[in-house]
Formats: sequence, C-alpha cells, structure tokens
Amino acid sequence: MDCEKNELDTIINLIDTNYFNKTTGILTIPNGVEVINGNFYYKRKDISKLYGIKGIKFPDSVKKIGKYAFRRTGITSIELSENIKEIDMGAFELCSDLIEIVIRGNKVPIVEKDSFIGCENLERFYNDLGDIDIKLDFRISNTAFSTCYKLINNQNKWLMTIQKEEKNIFKIINKILYSIGKLFKANGMENIKSKF
Repeated sequence: MDCEKNELDTIINLIDTNYFNKTTGILTIPNGVEVINGNFYYKRKDISKLYGIKGIKFPDSVKKIGKYAFRRTGITSIELSENIKEIDMGAFELCSDLIEIVIRGNKVPIVEKDSFIGCENLERFYNDLGDIDIKLDFRISNTAFSTCYKLINNQNKWLMTIQKEEKNIFKIINKILYSIGKLFKANGMENIKSKF
C-alpha cells in the first residue's frame, strides 16, 4: 500500500484491472498518491493502450506529475487541484487530443520544459483567476507549451479583447508608469530617498 502512495509505476502496471475503466476510458488515480512517477511510458510493452486513456481523475493529494507520466495518452482535458506544485518535463507531451487544462484555485504550478509540447489542439490553460499567461509567468518554462499554437493564438485574442475594452485604463497606467520612470531617471534614487 505504501508503494501506491509514493509511486505510480505499480498502479500503471495494473491499470487494466484496477484503475482503468475501459468503457469510459478514465484512469482514476487513488487518493493519497502525492507524486506520480514518470517514465512508465518507456516501461510499457503495449503502448497503444495508453491512447485509450481519455481522461484522468486526479485526487487532491497529487503534488507532482513526473517526467513523461502521461505522454501520448488520448486525454481531452485535465483538472488539477490547487495542491499541484510541479508538472515535470514532457508529462503530457504529444497528447494531441488535449483541449484544456484547469488548475482549481488561484495558484500556478511550476511547469517544466516540453511539458505540453506537441499538444496541437490545446486551447486553454487557466485557473480560478482566468487564463494563465504562459509567456509572462516565471513558473512556466518558455518551451513548456511550444507547438501549442491554438493556445498561444487564443491568449493573444484574449489580450487584444481586454485592450480594446479597457483601452483608456491601460493608457492611464502607462502614463503613470512612464512618469515614475522619468522621475527615477532624472532625480536618481539618492535624491528621491532624501525627499522622504
């Protein structure tokens, strides 16, 4: 039982009997599992069965998804709890049917390089605060979503919509930031400190 709580390799070897419902295509990760070890993809003899996984039920206990853990599965969406801390390299690589990823809560996990590379149909990556900016968030590797063109294009559309709707607010903020920048540059930090 301790083996199941600490590593998923044992569970993956039993997915046909205990954890994988062939009718619905759902893989259920048992509650209590904190780390889903990666690389089981390379240990499987019948890789074609992995594509039969259309969904994964992650318990709230999962904190880390390891390297290549669900590579080439047929999943269409991912829902993770706010307890997730890290998605390792290639964890969902080449999941071409994947459309959306939601992280419950308002946190963003560390997303390592190539975690979602080749997920060509991925359109959304969001949490309770909305779409997560994959280009600006420091916790997300700049190659985590390479070749996810639908996601990148959708985020650009979303940003353009915001800019159109709140154009005046952005102009005001930009002017304030520009003025503050000029103040710092002109007076220097020492002069500004002396005024306070």
